[in-house]
Amino acid sequence: MASGDPSTPFVMGYELIWDDPQVHVLRVPIVQLGLRYTNCYVVRDADDVLIIDPGTSSPLIGRAFAHIADELGFDLPQARFFCTHLHFDHAALLKQLTQPGTRILVGKAAYNNNAWSYYELRNALLKSVMIEEGVPAMSRRGLAATKWEPRVCDLPDREYELLTDGQTVTVGAHELRVIETPGHASGHLCLYDAEQRILFSGDHVLEKITSGLAFPFEGDDCLHDYLISLGKVEGLKCSQVLPGHGTMFHGLAERCNSLRQHHAHRLSQVYEVVARNPGCNGYLVMREIPWKQSGPYENLDELTFSQKSNMAAQTFAYLEFLMNSGEIVREEDFAGRHYRIA
Repeated sequence: MASGDPSTPFVMGYELIWDDPQVHVLRVPIVQLGLRYTNCYVVRDADDVLIIDPGTSSPLIGRAFAHIADELGFDLPQARFFCTHLHFDHAALLKQLTQPGTRILVGKAAYNNNAWSYYELRNALLKSVMIEEGVPAMSRRGLAATKWEPRVCDLPDREYELLTDGQTVTVGAHELRVIETPGHASGHLCLYDAEQRILFSGDHVLEKITSGLAFPFEGDDCLHDYLISLGKVEGLKCSQVLPGHGTMFHGLAERCNSLRQHHAHRLSQVYEVVARNPGCNGYLVMREIPWKQSGPYENLDELTFSQKSNMAAQTFAYLEFLMNSGEIVREEDFAGRHYRIA
């Protein structure tokens, strides 16, 4: 068969990584963010199947997913779907894999923020913040596009189950505790199996990558939320962390401590930039942060929109945190936002 033939199977890797409950990891390709793949977990006990983070949307991926379901011997239309958060690389495939009657489990806050009315307002706020922070007009459209979130909370006739902190999701005889962990995304959730000591961490804690922070809108303090969320998982008795990207790992407490240190170091760098440049806007701060060991990027135009978008979100989140902690002051006028040390 020709490779362009729609009936040609698209190979997507998967493997069994846990026996009880049975957990297979499917590595769903994703090229948009340079992360290679998203980990989708199929958790199963007898005929009860929970699919965690199906991944990004593509006809090829959808067909490959159905093929894997056949190989593993479960009925895809009868499975439940759980999304740690609603970024497109975790949730967009819901549109292809679900049908009327499918049960979709998602954080209540994530669901409310994905509604059409808020969806439109969110995009307007995103562009407004970028204007106020001094992001050049040529960059705004591309940066906003990379913060796109698929609308998956108004699919016709799906059954949505809205989850909050402390609730329990059962898979057969196994109980998974819902832990609400905002910071990387509004309404982000982790699932914890206390008996097996495994944590499905989504993008909250990754082994080698520092998760980006949500784009802060008015009143948001995403870093503050993220640090509190770290505290909710770092004390768990956990033998393995099953993350949204990369490989599973152990040493959850040590990794949480490393992430705290990283953000503390980055906050000090942001403070130093503001101290050197009184009256600066957020875009100038972003340009002068030493993102690399060798220093700041000399030419931001060489970076992808995704890279620049994550840098912008983190910069603005750091500024919001420092302002709320009283270390810097934000002033606003007709030209936008300006920062100085307190």
